[in-house]
Formats: sequence, C-alpha cells, structure tokens
Amino acid sequence: MNASDVGNATNHVFAVEFDTVQDFEFDDVNDNHVGVDIHSLVSNPTASAAYYGDDGVKKDLNLKGGYTIQAWVDYDGAEKVLNVTLSPFSTKPSTPLLSFQVDLSPVLLDDMFVGFSASTGLLASTHYLFGWSFRMKGACRSLELSSLPSLPQPKKKNVTLTVAISVTAFVLLIAAVAATAYLFYWIKNADVIEAWELTCGPHRFSYEELSERPRGKATASSDVYSFGALVLEVVCGRRPVEPKALPEELVLVDWLWERWTAGRWADVVDHRLGEDYDREEAVVGYKSGALVLPVAWPRTREVVRYLDGGDVTEVPPLPSPSTEYDDSEGNDGFDDFVHL
Repeated sequence: MNASDVGNATNHVFAVEFDTVQDFEFDDVNDNHVGVDIHSLVSNPTASAAYYGDDGVKKDLNLKGGYTIQAWVDYDGAEKVLNVTLSPFSTKPSTPLLSFQVDLSPVLLDDMFVGFSASTGLLASTHYLFGWSFRMKGACRSLELSSLPSLPQPKKKNVTLTVAISVTAFVLLIAAVAATAYLFYWIKNADVIEAWELTCGPHRFSYEELSERPRGKATASSDVYSFGALVLEVVCGRRPVEPKALPEELVLVDWLWERWTAGRWADVVDHRLGEDYDREEAVVGYKSGALVLPVAWPRTREVVRYLDGGDVTEVPPLPSPSTEYDDSEGNDGFDDFVHL
C-alpha cells in the first residue's frame, strides 16, 4: 500500500496502530493515539491512548512512557463489533478504549498474514514486543506478565570518557591551529635559499653585517673601536656620522681630531650642556674615546679608573692623527669611516 492506492478496497489491509508520531498527512489526532486502519493509513476510528479503571474512569496512557502496556484486540463476527482495549496491568478492563461496528468479511481473505509492522520516517522510536497470543475462535490465552522479559534499560553514558575525549579533541584542535599559524608565519618570514647560494654563499646579510662592512672586517679590534666610538657619542651628544652636519663635521672622529689639533676640543662637547659640565671629566671621556686603536687602547680596568676618577693626568696622551699602527697580534687593522 502506498500513497497512490490509499483507501482502495483491493488492499485487504486491516490494522490496529499504536502511533507515537503525529502525521498531519493522515489526519492523526496527536502523537499518542490508537487507531483502526482499514485499506488505508487514515485511522477510523481513533482515540488518544487511555484505559478505563474498575471505577469506570478513563485514565490516560503514555505510549512512550517506558512501562509495559497490554492490549486486547477482539472481533465478534456475529455482532460485527471490533473492540480495542488497553491497560498497564494484566487484568483486562471491562470497558474498551475503542468499540467499532464494522464488517471485516470483505476485508479478510481466506489466506491472510497476521503479524506486526512498523513504519519508516524522519523520526525514530523504539517499541518492544514482549509476547502475544492469537486465536481464531474464543478468547486468547492470557499472558503471564511476570514471565515476560524485562524492559531493556538504556546504557548509561560514560561521562568521564566523554569529557576526556572532548578535552583531548579540543587540545588537538588548538595544537593544530597553532602549528598551522606557526607554519604560515615561518613560510612568510623565512629566507628563500636558492640553489646557487649553497655554493656561493647567501646573498642576504644581517643589519650587523652591513653596519660592519664600511669599517672593515669585524674582529676583536672592531669591538674596541666600537666602544671608543660609544664613549665619544656620550661626550659629544651625536652619532658617529651625522648626515645633517656641515661637511667638516660629518664624521665624528675626523672632526674630533681636527678640533683637538686646533686646541678647540671644547667645540665637540654636547652643546646642550652649555657650560654646566666638569671640564676635566669631559677631557677624560674625550681622550679615552679617541684612543680607539687596539695598540693604543688601555685595558678596560684602566678605562674604568679614568672615567671613575676623572683625572686628566692619568690618561695617556693622544697619538698624532697621522700615526699608523701595526697590529702585532695579527688582527686586522681599521679602515677610516667612509663618508656616506
């Protein structure tokens, strides 16, 4: 039977339905009803699931309540009366839920299948059939409910396992996102090493490498020079190379030697100090910074003593600007500052 032959007398279908899903297509009264179906899925008659107690009072039944319900379907061929009775107990109520006057002789054939069926749809529910009995003439054998199997209990969820799996999945998700973000960051910022660079060397240089290039090869001697330049920067209040200065003042070291030779060393002291500074301390810093050649540069302990004491007489005299030194330790010498 399908939608094209609903109600067709040639179907020879007789059924009592216990419906827990309301289908408006077949005029269901609710999602908890009992109905009689003849040649069709449209029930006639139908009633909400209930039973009558010994006092004759009708009491509701929930077909999805999870408890055992017994049903009786009786048909009197002589009286042509169909009765459907429900009860949550083993005793059959005296008043049926449905009593329907109908002649089933045109519906039932000589050979018919008797059994149970369920429908398919979007919603799912579970119904258990614990026992049944059938008889053509007379009353059926009563069922002993105590001998029937018990209703299966739903499996308890393992809350601990569920939480553990959820936390693990969340941690793995965070780790995957972090790893993906780091990979994208690394790809974006990583240097691309080309094949020829493996043989010829990299064609990219760091800032420190580029800053050392104009001054010559970076060695232990260059560290001495850099510290001397730092001392001069502190005394003079300017950078080693000042692009905005006058041409003769562009390179700090060249300007310092020119002013020292002319006897006007005070011209290079930070002008922002005005006259508010110790002249002897300035001379100590001036001369200590000027001794930037490895062979002329005093030991660090002596420099600290000069700067701490501020005694000009203890500082070695400055060499002539034209004096050239050979590095007896085999270190590379210094090139002059380039004019950028």
